[in-house]
This record gives sequence, structure tokens and C-alpha cells, in this order.
Amino acid sequence: TFDMKTVDDFKKSPCAKGKYDYIYLAAHADPDYFGTADGTISIQWGEFASALCEVDCLNPECILLLGCCRGGLKGVSQMLFASCDRIDYVCGPRWTVTSHDITAGFHVFVYNMEVRKEQPSSAAKRASSATGYDFFCYDRVEFEDEYRTFLAAIQQNQGSASA
Repeated sequence: TFDMKTVDDFKKSPCAKGKYDYIYLAAHADPDYFGTADGTISIQWGEFASALCEVDCLNPECILLLGCCRGGLKGVSQMLFASCDRIDYVCGPRWTVTSHDITAGFHVFVYNMEVRKEQPSSAAKRASSATGYDFFCYDRVEFEDEYRTFLAAIQQNQGSASA
């Protein structure tokens, strides 16, 4: 663990020198940034994702555990997926939760992943049940499928508009 003030801090940290199955980020957050509650540290999600790819610290199937309010927002996961093609899963709570609830939820999540060998979406449901808060786990494959479907719909609408 270490305190990250900038993305460059992360790139130079010992954390960036290994390969990981899980990366846990604990911070205050909103749909665009994460950092400190007072805003003195503010890092864009996409900038962080790009740094993860640059330092090549993600094992295949790595799961980003976003221990921050709004970490489970679909838009945050989409930004992370779009900014780094090696991020496979993004999990976190959607709402404002306490640090105790986030910790408990992720303990349940990791237990279900590692001991029970469940899929990430099932482990997230169990974390939600354990805490009473909604934890979500977004999957790169589902994101890419939705994106392809979205592009196909646009192309179809453009084709029918010009006909």
C-alpha cells in the first residue's frame, strides 16, 4: 500500500513493479475523479487506467476493487475499460457507503472469488447481501458487446436515414 498523490507517484511506486490479480483503490470519488475528500488530490479515472496499462501490472482477469463511493458506477467502469484494454473487471459500490461496509463487502467478494471460485457477478451479489449495499462488478466482455451493439444501431439508423 502507498499514498498516491499523482499518477506519476503510482508509476514510480513499488506497486507498479509487480503483476496483480486484484488492485484495491481506496479513495473518495465521483463519476469523473478519485482522490481526497477536500479535493487537494484529484485524479481522472481514465488517467489512472492508462497508467495501469503503461506499467503493465495487471494479470489476465485482474479485478479492480474500487473502495470508494461511486466506484460501482457503470460510467466509471466504461471510462476505465476504454482507457486500458487490460482491465477485465471493475467492482465497487454504487452509493455512499462507510469504509467498514466497503471493507466487509470486499472481504466477502474476495472470499467468494478465491475460496468458492464463483464468478465476479455472483461474488458481487454476495457482497451486496452481506452489507445491505449494492456492489456491482462490470465485465470488459459485456462492455465490448454493448459497445458493438451500440455502434451497429448507429450504423443501421444512419443507413435508414439516408435511404
